[in-house]
Amino acid sequence: MQTVRIMKKLLLLLVVTALSFPALAADKTTLPKIQVAKDGFPTGQESPEGAACDIARAYILSDSQLFLKTCAIPYGTGKVRKAYADYLLETVTRLKSEASQKSSAQMPLTIGKVYVARHLSDKGVVPYARQKFEFQDVMFVDVVVISNTGKKALTRTLVLKSKEGKWCAQPDNDASGLPGANPAREQASQHDFQEVYQIQK
Repeated sequence: MQTVRIMKKLLLLLVVTALSFPALAADKTTLPKIQVAKDGFPTGQESPEGAACDIARAYILSDSQLFLKTCAIPYGTGKVRKAYADYLLETVTRLKSEASQKSSAQMPLTIGKVYVARHLSDKGVVPYARQKFEFQDVMFVDVVVISNTGKKALTRTLVLKSKEGKWCAQPDNDASGLPGANPAREQASQHDFQEVYQIQK
């Protein structure tokens, strides 16, 4: 009987301890801070989510300056550098053209949801990026945008951490020069960014 009582007490202690962890995790003051824009979603190059959201805003607003500010500068050599530089030039030209026209009903209007940045399944991507291009890290961010008609669309943006420590977007996977860095192959994201960050107002 004494052994049974001891076992029951140990089980109760384990249950109480397990239940206490979610409460600790819910304490927002222990989470890292993240800067958000007026729309309530991340902004800036201090976080991967901020870079991904700013790229989404650049498309939403047809803001070529924000686009260039947020994107990684051309890197590498040869075909990799040329392909990415060409992509940047073509996108800037298109955004400037769109800015001078009336917005289409199908164009993205607002950011609806932002998920936590994730590493790619291919574990060789980050070491390759460090050795080849001197990037500190490589991740991707899922951002949901909502069109004028209310239609939702998921965008997946590759984000690179420069050697200076700033997160930059690489919205053209085909010109990334990183084998295995294809966010489209990854499983659906599950966690909202607010689950792991403390909002900085």
